[in-house]
Amino acid sequence: MALDILVNDSHGKIDKSISLYIEDYDFIMDKIEHSNVFPLLKKILVDYYGDVEIYLNEHESLKKEVLMFDDIFRSVYPKTTGDFIAVFLNIIDYSIVNRKTIQLIGD
Repeated sequence: MALDILVNDSHGKIDKSISLYIEDYDFIMDKIEHSNVFPLLKKILVDYYGDVEIYLNEHESLKKEVLMFDDIFRSVYPKTTGDFIAVFLNIIDYSIVNRKTIQLIGD
C-alpha cells in the first residue's frame, strides 16, 4: 500500500503521479512531526490512509517546505526518500505552472 500523489488533467486522467511508500513516509514524518517548520507538509501527510487535496494557493508554501526539508535532511535520508522528494518537487512545479490541484489518495 502507498499514498498516491497525483495531478489530473481536465478530463480526470492522471497527468503526473508518484507513490509515497510507508518506509519513506515514516522517515519524513519522524523528521517533521515535532517541528514547527513544516506545518503544511504535516497537515497533508498526517493521515497516510486519508485523502487530501492541495489547492493552488498552497503550492508555493508546500514547495518551500519540501525544499527546506530536502536541504536539511538530504545528507541523512535514504536514496528512496531522495528520489521521492525529487519527483514530488517536479509534481509541485507542474501543478504551479498548469494551475492544477494536487491530490493525495491513501490506498
